[in-house]
Amino acid sequence: MPETTSTGYGYWVLIYLFFVSCIPFSTMVVGRYAGFAPAVWLYAANLILSALASLCMAFLAKREASGPTEQRIRADAVLIVSAVLSAAISFAAPSYATLAYLLNLAPPLARRWRRDR
Repeated sequence: MPETTSTGYGYWVLIYLFFVSCIPFSTMVVGRYAGFAPAVWLYAANLILSALASLCMAFLAKREASGPTEQRIRADAVLIVSAVLSAAISFAAPSYATLAYLLNLAPPLARRWRRDR
């Protein structure tokens, strides 16, 4: 991360922190009402928006200095895919929709598998 940043980067950090601070609320909602699809949608939307803000921060950092690592971009992409998949599953079986977030274990497991080869 650069020593000095642009105003745009600062705004994206604040947006990211806003969505991160909303995660406990959306987690509570999906924990209490896991059988209802709108609870799953709220949680998925919160995670998607926080991941998109993280990606925007990463690309602004790349433009200003060092740039994002491929691992960070992949992790954000997997989070977005798992959230979209969770929202899609919630139409058929809302109580099983949160199992889609197990996909977030894939990037660290893939790195470990590649390192051990």
